Amino acid sequence: MKRSALRIIGLLMFLFVTAGLGSSESFAANAEQPKVYIVQSYESDNVCGRPQEEGIVEILEKEYGERLVIRTHYMDTKTVNSAKEAMQADAAKVLQEIEVFGPDIVFTVDDNAFREVGLKLVGRSFPVVFTGMNAQPEVYNAKIPFLDSNGIPNANITGVYEKLHVQTSLNVVKGILPDLKKVVVLLDNTTTGYAVEAQLQKELENNTTGVAMAVRHVGTMQELIEAVEQINNDAEVGAIYNVVVSVKDDDGKSVDMKSTFRESLIRSRKPSIAINFAFCELGLFGGASVDFVDLGNQAALMGISLLRGGNIQSLPIRSSEKYLITFNYACAQRLGITIHDEVLSVAILYHEEPLLK
Repeated sequence: MKRSALRIIGLLMFLFVTAGLGSSESFAANAEQPKVYIVQSYESDNVCGRPQEEGIVEILEKEYGERLVIRTHYMDTKTVNSAKEAMQADAAKVLQEIEVFGPDIVFTVDDNAFREVGLKLVGRSFPVVFTGMNAQPEVYNAKIPFLDSNGIPNANITGVYEKLHVQTSLNVVKGILPDLKKVVVLLDNTTTGYAVEAQLQKELENNTTGVAMAVRHVGTMQELIEAVEQINNDAEVGAIYNVVVSVKDDDGKSVDMKSTFRESLIRSRKPSIAINFAFCELGLFGGASVDFVDLGNQAALMGISLLRGGNIQSLPIRSSEKYLITFNYACAQRLGITIHDEVLSVAILYHEEPLLK
């Protein structure tokens, strides 16, 4: 059976279990022809945001078909609206659009959309479901409360937290590179970059992989290039964990993610562990990757339960428990790395490095 079919079956089982749960924390909605508003932190074709949106729409369309009304806004916070003032101005427009649209439910994708829009909707008559959250939910709850003392939703917000599966990924890569002792994590200076650092620290509290991880933040393309060159010359470092998606050029303008990855891939002589399968598809080496489509699927099923009148307190914040073992075979060949047959047999493989063309 295809992977997509298995995913749908499992998710529909979750929906069956949660359907019909209700109490005082339920929401009146047009469950037969729901109006759905999706707020993306990213641009429309972003490799992180697009699969999450596809996952949301996939499940909603299976449930509602042509009765579904969807509107999506792309905040483009990684490039065009990366500055705080521009991001907040765009968020203000989104909040106005939501007022006019009158949604039955709002989905937010990634932290910027949740922080600038979703969190401003606490206490509204419709639910907000986030996906791909990197910062700890308690961080946002400290700003505007939506959780009780046990971390259970007690307002109108719940969603899916993005677990990174970093220890699994390190073990997978170490199975291919048995001498791997140290990995440098490259992060940008954005809010998301520091949230990812906190995620990594939390997931590595009991690090059993035998691999040390050092974190380095960069804010400009030049700093990224310098970091990659230093890693190339450091014999102790066996791989990069590259999550740099937003840096500035010499003129202070934001550089798009694909260009950022291209510059590091061109220069790096060490394999880059990919945080998600989309990065691997672009040309990063690979590992155990977050399944972004599954993130969107989970969020959509939580949303359907709420549209049916479900109790939001019965839908606590979930983690992305599913991961995919993915490798870019072309990258491995270019770097002279052999991936064993037993790994190849269970991995999703990409055979091109599109960013290097």
